[in-house]
Amino acid sequence: MDEMTTTKELYGLYVSRFGSCQRTPFQADYYKKWLDLLNSCSSNEEAEEKSKENGLYTAGASAVAMDRIFANKQAAMEMGWTDVAEFCDEIIQKIKADPYYTFTHTSLWADLQAKKNGWIWTIEAFHRLFVDFREFDDTRTDPDRAIASIANDLKMLSKPSSDFATLAAMPSFRALIDCSDEYYKEFTDTVLKAAAGHLDTIQWSAQSKQDEIEDLWNKRDTLTEECRQWYSQGVKPPCLRLSPESADGKYELIDIE
Repeated sequence: MDEMTTTKELYGLYVSRFGSCQRTPFQADYYKKWLDLLNSCSSNEEAEEKSKENGLYTAGASAVAMDRIFANKQAAMEMGWTDVAEFCDEIIQKIKADPYYTFTHTSLWADLQAKKNGWIWTIEAFHRLFVDFREFDDTRTDPDRAIASIANDLKMLSKPSSDFATLAAMPSFRALIDCSDEYYKEFTDTVLKAAAGHLDTIQWSAQSKQDEIEDLWNKRDTLTEECRQWYSQGVKPPCLRLSPESADGKYELIDIE
């Protein structure tokens, strides 16, 4: 097999590889143009010279950059990040107009990350709000601390809204929290009350919480045995979480053999 035939087969494989992936359309087009050029030439040297004349010789870097941005665009569209998707479209058009755009605009990737940060930070803050709620829900004994922590996380909400209630009602944010609808409502109600500074109005006496802890502690042998039975039936919980003896105590994890 001569060198020209080998080159054509190689670029044919490139076309097949990148053409079969929905996230690499620009590289697929780049290699398709190279294959067409090779098919019109009698030698690799001739193809190389022509590629330098028509700009194909240096277009590979732009194709890689555009595919990278295109992948970000697709992900943004799937997540509903419309402003990020629009920004990606703008950059792709600029690279098409100027093949050297990625080299002359070194802040490109930082700018793209900055566009995504508002969404990322909002998702992270939404998760932290649920952690805040869970920590408070364990004892219900330190509302001031919970209110302060929740207030700090609420400040980080920005995309697509800075309003917690609006975000909590969106299916995409509901999907971030793995719990029952009833518990999710308790979470959202608690955050809204904390935002208004009213967690101290929730009626949980220290004695009732202590009674609950003691009741669970007294049942630990029964709960351990139930877990062992589940384990024997094919259900394999890794451990049993035991409540502390007091409100200030630590939870105990017992491995289930």
